[in-house]
Amino acid sequence: MSAGQSTPRASVAAGSSSGALALRFVGMRAVLRREFRGYFSSPLGYIFIVIFLIAGGYLMVSRDFGRFLEMREANLDALFSYVPWI
Repeated sequence: MSAGQSTPRASVAAGSSSGALALRFVGMRAVLRREFRGYFSSPLGYIFIVIFLIAGGYLMVSRDFGRFLEMREANLDALFSYVPWI
């Protein structure tokens, strides 16, 4: 690069704060995409999702934890209270 040219990152960061923020999200999106591809390229990701859904469903409808069906109201508080523990 010549002395008069600046890098795109420097010009975006100097121009506005929203442009710099958008540039950060582009990098984060690339990392997120790479991680998801790596995770779901093997059966491990799918096994984890199935176990998570079964455990969450059990905790939601079991008599000891969720009582979702017994309460007869559309309230997901029981699910949201146990999901972090799963």
